[in-house]
Amino acid sequence: AWTGQLELTLQKDFVLKKECDLVVIDFSGQDAKSHEVLSDFSQIIAGKHFLIVSDQKDVDLAMDAIKYGAIGFLVKPFKRSELLVSLE
Repeated sequence: AWTGQLELTLQKDFVLKKECDLVVIDFSGQDAKSHEVLSDFSQIIAGKHFLIVSDQKDVDLAMDAIKYGAIGFLVKPFKRSELLVSLE
């Protein structure tokens, strides 16, 4: 069971408007720009817990995500258990 408050917001800009415990970046539907967006966003999410989600297997993007400090990289569709492992 989930505990605590859960708030999901979709943001298309790179400004985190308030404090949060986890940032989920979903690159689904994005092709060539994913690496560029992650690089640009890396300054803003430095030191924060963040998780990358995508609808495509992209080893290079996963490696970049880990390099920038991501706690995980999940490919959709993923199981709840996979999400929980990333959060632990």
